[in-house]
This record gives sequence, structure tokens and C-alpha cells, in this order.
Amino acid sequence: MIVGMKSEAFRAFLSNQREAYRKISKVYCRVLNSFISFNSEGFRHLTHNGLGKSRNHGDTARRFHLFPRAVSIIREASEISKHTFIGTIEYWRLEKGKTAVILRKVGNGHIHFYSIMDKR
Repeated sequence: MIVGMKSEAFRAFLSNQREAYRKISKVYCRVLNSFISFNSEGFRHLTHNGLGKSRNHGDTARRFHLFPRAVSIIREASEISKHTFIGTIEYWRLEKGKTAVILRKVGNGHIHFYSIMDKR
């Protein structure tokens, strides 16, 4: 894990993760019959919480450790484990094993990757 990593090394780690994230672009999700975008909002949520505050290095590293599973979870999902609306924002939760992926759609926008986490 990256816990205790110096700021310079952590910035290099994030730069590598950002490059890998950008290469994905979009993934088809059968259960939603839609392409899921991997945009800057999803990347930002991996490094910041919903209020915009930076996550600690350990939490950020844990999410990036889980991140390689996101594409297969989105592609292979056969059911939606949770679907909610908060105002004009729509969320979907897809699960596989002990990992959950959150997808989000704001207003009339496109569905995009929003987060990945250990199931609780």
C-alpha cells in the first residue's frame, strides 16, 4: 500500500493512475444497455470525497488498488444491486464479490463511472 508515502512519490503514483484511467474512455454495460464514460468526475471522486475534500493517501491508494476491477464489473454485471435518485442525480450500484462500483448520471448527461469501494 501507499500509506506513509511522501508527497512527491504520491504525486507520481497519481500521475500513473491518471494515465491508466484516461486510456479507458468508455465501457459498455449490458445491464444498463449503455456505454459508461470514464471522465474527470470519476477520477476526482477517487481522490476526493463527495464534499470535495482530499481523501487521505491510504483511502486513495485502496480505491486505485480496486480500480482495475471496475471495467470487468461494469461489463459483466447481470443485475443492479441499488438504484437511487438524489434530486436530478441518478446513481447505480453494481457488485461483484466484495467490490462495488458506483455509476452516476447528472440530469440529462451521460452515465459515468463515479466510484469503486469494498462492499460493507
